[in-house]
Amino acid sequence: VSQPLLESSILKRRTQLMSIRFFQLSTIEMNKFLGKDFYHIIYCLNNRITYIRNQEYMEKFFFDCRELLKDGGTVVLHVHNYEKLSHTEKIILSPRKSIRATLSTDIHVRNDRKVAVTQILETGNGKTRPIMVDEEVYPLVRKDIIRFGKKAGFRDFSFYSGFSLAPFTDDSENLLCIIK
Repeated sequence: VSQPLLESSILKRRTQLMSIRFFQLSTIEMNKFLGKDFYHIIYCLNNRITYIRNQEYMEKFFFDCRELLKDGGTVVLHVHNYEKLSHTEKIILSPRKSIRATLSTDIHVRNDRKVAVTQILETGNGKTRPIMVDEEVYPLVRKDIIRFGKKAGFRDFSFYSGFSLAPFTDDSENLLCIIK
């Protein structure tokens, strides 16, 4: 979603002669602009899919992915483990740290019973800047992924706790799903 990141990726692709393309568009728009039966893999990382706040649009996302993928294509989803919310009203994720900044994230249930995310960035000099405050998300969990995916025609679902491919457990901080 970051224009500078997109520009940097495109520049690296050109200088390294990669056959990869980057697009900046909403998941709701992808079926309008991208070619059907063309892609081998679709990634939706860093909890971005959960900003589709409506169940109808979430189901549409899975159908659109199925149409855009070649036979045997794969969807990779990376979300927070929203199943942990059934045990508590708030999840505080491990901070993401770099030399220059720390990103703190919490997931909570608002007064209206909707799930929301707040992210605060702390710079190296101690200043804080809100990145997201109380942004509503769709708490996508395993059973929803399987239900939406099967409706769209996917048959194979693998769940992990992250990119190390360690098994997913109820205590995992994240959910990585590979759908075929």
